[in-house]
Amino acid sequence: MKNKKLQKLIQKPLRFHHQDIHEELEEIKEQLNYVICQMQVMQQRIDEQQQDSVLRVSEHDDTLRGQNFGLGSK
Repeated sequence: MKNKKLQKLIQKPLRFHHQDIHEELEEIKEQLNYVICQMQVMQQRIDEQQQDSVLRVSEHDDTLRGQNFGLGSK
């Protein structure tokens, strides 16, 4: 009889603790998903910025080359 009472006393807090762990895990998963989303947005912005930089450099180089050739011809 004592064993059953003791088991009940132990199991009840363990259930709550187990439930708390699951709730905390859910919160961690949500936070992780948020961080992943933010990282993807940042990576996309970095990629766009790098593409814009390459395009600007290319256009700038083409313009300078065109002006240099134009000045040399005159």
